[in-house]
Amino acid sequence: MLIQKKSSKEINKISKKELKLIGTALYWAEGYKKTNWTLVFCNSDPDIIKIIMRFFRETCKVPEKKFKVKVQIHPNIPEMAAKKYWSKVAKLSISKFRKSLKQLPKSSKSKRKFNTLPYGTFRISISDVRLVNKIKGWIKGIVIESLK
Repeated sequence: MLIQKKSSKEINKISKKELKLIGTALYWAEGYKKTNWTLVFCNSDPDIIKIIMRFFRETCKVPEKKFKVKVQIHPNIPEMAAKKYWSKVAKLSISKFRKSLKQLPKSSKSKRKFNTLPYGTFRISISDVRLVNKIKGWIKGIVIESLK
């Protein structure tokens, strides 16, 4: 813990450029990239959701009306509790939430401890062809510049 506390102080205020790189890298790692018309990002880590929402709002200038969100939860998780939790994390009204996806993925059966995701995962969708391609271009730029 001492190492983490000490090393966290090595990170200073995040610049606009750094937020663009962080958000792009997060989307590259965790976003759905198979379409050219909709961004989809899903994660269960509230800190990652806070950062990606900041990236979408500040760097990508996504208007609030474009966010379409839902929670993906196991059948044992209370849906409204999950929506309230993610609403607070993402700073979005519960009215923005679409129908929740309730299911137990086949890959999780008998492998995951009960209640390891007490609020499920949060899924963000943004329909914007230009933004999808802009972020894909930023990803290519990171690859090009990183391999020089």
